[in-house]
Amino acid sequence: MKKTILTLLIMLCPVFAFAGDYISLGSTKPINSCEKNDSDVHIFDAIEKMASFPGGNQALITYLNSSIVYPHAAELMGIQGCVKVFFFIEEDGRITNASVDKPIDPDLDREALRVIKNMPKWSPAMMSNGRKVRIRMSIPITFRLQPGNISNFSDY
Repeated sequence: MKKTILTLLIMLCPVFAFAGDYISLGSTKPINSCEKNDSDVHIFDAIEKMASFPGGNQALITYLNSSIVYPHAAELMGIQGCVKVFFFIEEDGRITNASVDKPIDPDLDREALRVIKNMPKWSPAMMSNGRKVRIRMSIPITFRLQPGNISNFSDY
């Protein structure tokens, strides 16, 4: 199990090195500075400071490494793959609306969503005027078994 989690950690390192490729932002409505921000309507595409996990990317990797539990059924079946989870970071740093982009396996998808939904609050994104804004992000979570760890039902 530790080898599986270590492999997961190693697989995620390059992902966070190129995290800019996985961040998806879009604007749904022009921003009027006199208008109250309705978080369900506004998603900003030009921000001054990107949202960040408390402690940075290394802390995020540590969090994922310590939180992810490879689903036993998927492990027995030898199911592996990358689950890309989209979510919003609200103005107060909460994670909301987490969803899987392309499902791989119900157990792996459920585990990836569980870990993302249980993340601590992030430091929210900010506009150049210091206003906190809601943004959409994604994190790919790779589930990979070590060759010696893959089991099948004939082992029992």
